[in-house]
Amino acid sequence: YVFSHTRSMSGKLPPSNGRQRFRTTWCGIQVAANMYLHHVVRMTEPGFLEQRAHHYMMHLFRRELSQLTARLEEPDSDINRDFLFWHYFLGAIHMYKNDEESPTAEFFYQGICDWSKATGVTEWADAWAALRGVSWPAEYPDELTGQSVWERARYR
Repeated sequence: YVFSHTRSMSGKLPPSNGRQRFRTTWCGIQVAANMYLHHVVRMTEPGFLEQRAHHYMMHLFRRELSQLTARLEEPDSDINRDFLFWHYFLGAIHMYKNDEESPTAEFFYQGICDWSKATGVTEWADAWAALRGVSWPAEYPDELTGQSVWERARYR
């Protein structure tokens, strides 16, 4: 756990021996998991997060996603596109729920848009299926929010 965290702070990911897996960094999965537990499964309360800490958390999350996206372009990439989409979507939901339009929000929406173009997925039902293939409840009580985030990202 600690070794994974230390390695993620260095910005380096180990090779995967050619297999495509759900690979991310410790920082990336920590931020994504917290957003997932709060916004999707609603198991956690938002809690107070000091503004500077929130901005730093989002900075780290963007940095991690940028690194993973760059690795996706490598010829022998082991990055799973749907897992990357899952991260971008959680970031976009977080920004949407906080009613925030900013460069950070644009980053997440653009990631969704790029994923849509790369995979050919244009319909919310197919995007939702991709999210469920990673981790998403089949009975999502806030589906309209999810669909609104999808449409906001797709029509950029």
